[in-house]
Formats: sequence, C-alpha cells, structure tokens
Amino acid sequence: TLLFAANDGNGQRLYRSTGFRTGTSVIADIPTGPFSHITAIGDDVYFRRGTRELWKIDAANQSSTMLTDQAFYADQF
Repeated sequence: TLLFAANDGNGQRLYRSTGFRTGTSVIADIPTGPFSHITAIGDDVYFRRGTRELWKIDAANQSSTMLTDQAFYADQF
C-alpha cells in the first residue's frame, strides 16, 4: 500500500493506494504545509507536519488530530 498526499482542488488530502485507480481512496483531509515521516500502524496513519507537530489520522473516521506540538515542550527547557 502506498500513502501519499495531494491537493485535488479541495485542499490537501492523504490517500491510500494499491497502485490502481480503483484501489485509491482518500483517507482524510490534512493540514496544509510540509509534512514527512508518514507511517501506518494498523488502520491509523501518523505523520509529522513541519518540524514539530505529530499528527494521527484515524482512517476509520477519516479524521486527523494533532497529538503534540514539540514547540511547546522546547520552550519548557
């Protein structure tokens, strides 16, 4: 399975694909901006946005949630 992001004219979205058109679907809308380190664990997908934010996508509910903003923790030390 391939995970990738694309802007389809309705905003940036994360897709899952088997490599075929019929096997490609939107997992969830994601925030605009640079992201990296896309990792799937079960039905959940995790990625970093920018250099500090860790996000989780619940594929079953097609929702994305920021888990942590490391900028907050960097200011604590």
